Amino acid sequence: MTTTLPLYVAKLATVSHDFGYGSALTVFAFVILLVVSIIYLRLTAFSREEK
Repeated sequence: MTTTLPLYVAKLATVSHDFGYGSALTVFAFVILLVVSIIYLRLTAFSREEK
């Protein structure tokens, strides 16, 4: 059975009472999404100035 990261973190924090590990996973996911977003914005025309 597969699950998404947010559901896994919520289940981990509530069932296992492991809030530290859940928080670490959330911060890790945020950093990955931030890096991917920055790369995407730099590679697309969104960051280029219009003439």
